[in-house]
Amino acid sequence: MLLSAVGFSPADDKPLRAIAIDAGFDGADCSYHSITLASDGRIYFSLSGHRIDKNVHFCSYDPKHDKMVFSREINEALKNEDTTKTVPQGKIHSGLMEAGKKLYFSTHIGYYKEDRQGRGKYPGFHLMYYDLKTDKLVDMARGPEGEGMIATSLDAKRLLMYGLTYPSSLLFKYDIKAGRLTQLTNPHAESADFTRSFNSMNITRVLAMDPQGHVYGSCLDGSIWRLDEHDNPVIVPHVNVLQGLAGTVDELGRLNNNWRAVLWDDKDKCFYGTHMGTQSLFKFDPDKMKIKPLTRFSAQAFRDTGHTYLSKTKVPLSQLGFAMGPKHTLYHIVHGRLIEMAGRTTYSTVARLVTYNLDTGEYKDHGPIFCQDDRRLTFVESILLHPSGDIYAVGSVEVIGEKHNYFRELREVATAGETRGEVYKIMLVRIPKGQVKP
Repeated sequence: MLLSAVGFSPADDKPLRAIAIDAGFDGADCSYHSITLASDGRIYFSLSGHRIDKNVHFCSYDPKHDKMVFSREINEALKNEDTTKTVPQGKIHSGLMEAGKKLYFSTHIGYYKEDRQGRGKYPGFHLMYYDLKTDKLVDMARGPEGEGMIATSLDAKRLLMYGLTYPSSLLFKYDIKAGRLTQLTNPHAESADFTRSFNSMNITRVLAMDPQGHVYGSCLDGSIWRLDEHDNPVIVPHVNVLQGLAGTVDELGRLNNNWRAVLWDDKDKCFYGTHMGTQSLFKFDPDKMKIKPLTRFSAQAFRDTGHTYLSKTKVPLSQLGFAMGPKHTLYHIVHGRLIEMAGRTTYSTVARLVTYNLDTGEYKDHGPIFCQDDRRLTFVESILLHPSGDIYAVGSVEVIGEKHNYFRELREVATAGETRGEVYKIMLVRIPKGQVKP
C-alpha cells in the first residue's frame, strides 16, 4: 500500500515495482550510462562521484544468483598515478564496451572545485579495460592533464576507441592494437567558423557510431559533425538536431541543442536520438542526410506543456537511459513530476519509464518507479534490458529510516549538481519482468 502522496493517483499512475540492490559504495553520488550485460552473463556498471578522496568504483552483479560479485575502486590498476595526491578519477561517464572478452571504458573527472585541498591537478583521463577471463583491470593510456573523457565509442572490429574530452572538447583516437593515443584535432587550428561550432559543444555526452565505424557528434547549436576518412571532424551539411524538435518548445528548451542520447538501429539503418533540451525523439538517416521528428519522449505530464527540467536547477535536461528493446520499441527512463509523500523528504523528480514503438508510433508512460518500502527512484541516467525481461538501471534511491542522517552527511560532502540538497543512495535497480508491456 502506497503511503499518502500529494498529487499522486494510483488509479491513473500505478507505479512500477522495482528492487533496489546495494551496490557496495555509499560514497557514490551519481552514475551514468556505464551499464552493460557482458558475454559472461554478468552485469557490469560503475558508481561515480564528486569526492576529492575517492575514485570511481567498477562493479559486477550476477543476475543468475542475484548477488553482487564485487565493487572495486579503480585505483588498483592506475599506472604511475597516486590518487591520494591528485584529484582522483571520479567518474566513468562513457559506456562499458565489449570486444574480445574485454570491457573497454574511459575515466572522467568528478571534483571540479578550485580548492584542491593541497592535492595536485587532475592528471587526465585514463583508457582502461576489464578482462573477463582474468578478472583484472588494466590501464592502457592517460590523456593530457585536466582533461576528462566525457564520451567514448568503440569500433570493436578495428579495435579503435574514439573519445571527446571535458572541458576542452578535444577529440582523441586510441589504437588498441598499437597502443597509440592520438589527438585528432585541435579546434584552435581549424577555420574560424569550424572552431566556433566545435567549441560551442556543451559538450555532447554520446558519440554515435554506425556499423562501418563512422563517428558522429553534435554541437550546442544542433550542428552534426562526422570524422572523415582522415579522421578529421567536419560539419555535416543540411542537417541539424533542431530539425528533430517535436511538440511545444520555448526559449529555455532551445538553449542546448545537442543530442543527449543516440543509438544505431540495424532494422531501419539509421540513428535514433533525443534532443537535449526538449526530449524530442528524432530519426537521423545519415545516407539521406535527413532528420525527422517523431514524438516528445518525455513523461506524459510534460509532453504538451514544454520541455522537462529539474525544478532546482531550472535547466532543461534529457536523460541518458535509452535503449532498443523487443518489438522494435525504444525504452527510455525519464524524470517525471514531483511526487510528494507524507513524512518524506521532497525530491525534485521521480524516475519514470516510457516506451515508443517505432513501427506503430505508440507511446506509453508506464508510470513512476518505486522500490522497497515505497522508496522513490529519483534520478537515473542508465537502462539495461536483460534477455530475461527484467529491466536494470543504476540511480538515486531515496533514503528513509535510521540511515537518513548518515546519507544526508555523505551527500553534504559531495553530490551531483542535479540532485543537490537531496538525500539518496546510488543503487542498482531491477524492475522484474511482466510489469512493462510495450
